[in-house]
Amino acid sequence: MSDIDHTPCVQALERLQRTMNAAIDRANEQITASQVRLDQLDRTNEALARTQIEMIRQIRNLLESGRANDALRYVIALSDATAGPQPTERIAPAEQ
Repeated sequence: MSDIDHTPCVQALERLQRTMNAAIDRANEQITASQVRLDQLDRTNEALARTQIEMIRQIRNLLESGRANDALRYVIALSDATAGPQPTERIAPAEQ
């Protein structure tokens, strides 16, 4: 029986392993970056939820104190601030 030189096969397997390890490292980096972004989005969503609750409280306080017109103006201002520019026509305020 003749001896077979396995060196090229072993070297190819070692290169493949290094390539796969590098790909795994890049994937792990991307996963970590995605987790950081998700954490940031979670914090943003929590802040938005707190802001929304506070806005609802403000509107309810205005309504309960008999200031429905102020509540309506507040809702319109919030809508304008969050909606951004809209191509729709603005409803004219009622005459007082």
